[in-house]
Amino acid sequence: MPKEWTLTNAVKKFTPHQLESLKKNKGNMNRRQIDSLIKEMECYYESVEEKGRGKNRVFYTDNKRKEKVKKRDFRQYNKGQAPAHSKYLALMVMNKIANVDNIARTKNGWASYFGVISPAEQDIMSGIFNKESIKPYHKYMNKMGILEDLEEQVFQDIANTIGRVSKVHLFNVFKQASENNMGLIRIVSSWKGKIKNVSTPINVETSIANEIILMENQLLKKYGISKAFSLIYKNDSKTKSFKAEWLEYIKNVTDLNGNVMNLQYIYEVFQIKILAEDVFKKYIDSHYPDESEDFDENYNEIQYHHQLLKYVIDNAERKQKNYIKKRNEKLNINNEDTKEFLLSIGYSKSETDEYIIHNTFEVSIDEHVNSPYLDLLVSENYVKCVKHLHGILHEMNIKDCERIKEEVRLYDLLVEEEIEKMSKTKVMTEDRQKVVLESFYETKPENKDKEKLDEFMEINESQKSVTTDLGEDEDNTIVESLKIYNDINSEYEAAMAEINEEIRDYEQKYGDRAMEYLTFDSAMRYLNGKTTLDVFDKPKIDNDRDYNMKFEEPKNESAKDYKEKLVLNEQSHKNPLAVFEKIRGKSK
Repeated sequence: MPKEWTLTNAVKKFTPHQLESLKKNKGNMNRRQIDSLIKEMECYYESVEEKGRGKNRVFYTDNKRKEKVKKRDFRQYNKGQAPAHSKYLALMVMNKIANVDNIARTKNGWASYFGVISPAEQDIMSGIFNKESIKPYHKYMNKMGILEDLEEQVFQDIANTIGRVSKVHLFNVFKQASENNMGLIRIVSSWKGKIKNVSTPINVETSIANEIILMENQLLKKYGISKAFSLIYKNDSKTKSFKAEWLEYIKNVTDLNGNVMNLQYIYEVFQIKILAEDVFKKYIDSHYPDESEDFDENYNEIQYHHQLLKYVIDNAERKQKNYIKKRNEKLNINNEDTKEFLLSIGYSKSETDEYIIHNTFEVSIDEHVNSPYLDLLVSENYVKCVKHLHGILHEMNIKDCERIKEEVRLYDLLVEEEIEKMSKTKVMTEDRQKVVLESFYETKPENKDKEKLDEFMEINESQKSVTTDLGEDEDNTIVESLKIYNDINSEYEAAMAEINEEIRDYEQKYGDRAMEYLTFDSAMRYLNGKTTLDVFDKPKIDNDRDYNMKFEEPKNESAKDYKEKLVLNEQSHKNPLAVFEKIRGKSK
């Protein structure tokens, strides 16, 4: 016969931790708490029925169990609805887990082992630590026309999405099946350490690893950054400060015997131990009983890969939408500040609006990321690019990855050989140029000319390009260029000598105020039309009057046009320079 339970009695009996919430809500509870109560009652009774609403609801239980069973919990994710691929992922992994080996792997390693991600995607996710692992795939995608230069940040976007699958979704399945829940498997954690210039990692005691992690968290907190920030933005000043102190600490960490281990970093690996028989059957019967009878392994895997692609695309669309929203918000703030400023300096509202329309500048939310990637992120091609990249990467096997890496390695080898050849050619060219210059020195042995040539060589070496052959014509060209350089330099020195002599005369006459009087006198000559030609072109004429007469009657149109450009301003009594000249008693 069914037993009747009031809400209060049921909470007291099965979920006493909810009594405080029951009192706060005046004898009632929300739907989520009611569902939790019913699941707990089902551990003791095969049949649980709910009737009524609010604080008046009652529960009827029947067929009491001989032993309490574990509470059934279908949740994998406490922060919302589970992704569509999670069901297929769980069944795919648990179907293969019975034949697992005893090798310790990282989270990404286990994801690749079970086929959750591809080897290429595993390489992409390691790119956050080492950009060289992304390089082969970037060049391959560039060759296919999917990704351009400076757009490799898209790989990181994919890695962030796939990382949640391998590090969160997969290990949620392991937790469900672990000995603390279903008792089907045991997860054994251990730590490895990487030593500089040593390929084989070493074992690190868990106690030492915990101390290292604690110290790392304290340093991150000290510099106000997260672990993800330090890995993505390696050139940021905060990251550099953190890295300097962190690397100094970790390389001096000692083992239990007091020996310095010279570590670069540590990482966690996991082993999976099977604790029961028929692991898959027990798991599917407990969590997905509807799939138990007609489970199709091939169909399940196809559905997983299909749902995973949708998951990646949805995340790409969400990222693009959020970025554009933040960018527009920042742009609106900038526009409002601009409007406020323009209105304050006298612009009308219509003029301000027109200015904003024609002077809208692009804004960047993330100053650390290059602009070509941001241009892609806000374009309609971003989601298509992510879709194509994931589709190609997810289908790659180990042989495909090795082939791509080998192609890039051979390409880099050819580039190095070409650079080496060009370097040798450059050395030969420089030696040949030195021979030519030395022969020129023999014809111009003056020390002064040698100093000018030395200056020319310094300028020339910074502008030289690699040349494959330097013939006799090019030798002659270099010599002629040097001669022209010396001729121009001689004219320049002669002109500067005249200027320096004039400056010395003014210094003797006016002392500390020499430059002031020189400036005013130069201005007066300019206003009176006495200074009209460049210093290099001015002929030697005895006085300024004869100099001006030389241009009074131009012989042709070009001379006439030139004369019109000369400065022949008339002196004005309102000109402060003219007044100054009059005071000095030198006015005409």
